[in-house]
Amino acid sequence: MYYIYIYVFSIYINMSLKCNCQENSCRPHGKTPRFLEPCVLLILARGMSYGYEIIEMLKKGILVETNPDAGAVYRILRCLEKNQYIISAWNTAKAGAAKRMYTITDSGRGYLARWAENIKTKRDCLNSILKEYSELKKSSGQKKKTTRESSCP
Repeated sequence: MYYIYIYVFSIYINMSLKCNCQENSCRPHGKTPRFLEPCVLLILARGMSYGYEIIEMLKKGILVETNPDAGAVYRILRCLEKNQYIISAWNTAKAGAAKRMYTITDSGRGYLARWAENIKTKRDCLNSILKEYSELKKSSGQKKKTTRESSCP
């Protein structure tokens, strides 16, 4: 029998990335709904965009595996703006309805960098778990007692 000691950490995000909104409405605590927040930031890091265009880019499957909830995307945009990670301005230059254009700020780029580091940490932890599981499957016929430490933080 294998004994694997794994430091269990929140699958959501570390304390440095918690929402600053008073009502904590940016994202549900305890889970990461398809990593929409860093996907939105990544799109905006590539250039200025508006809400519908961001949603369409996400729907193409470039950054997420399923169609995002439009309401969730707009909530994320509002929270990111409230925390000054992005700024917005109304574009009325073209004919038709005005569009709210979003641009990432320098602090937003820093926040995206922290997201990237956090995602790398999660990836490494999940790879460690999968490696341990693979080793367990390979030796499932043998009764063996081992203690291993995971690379999880």
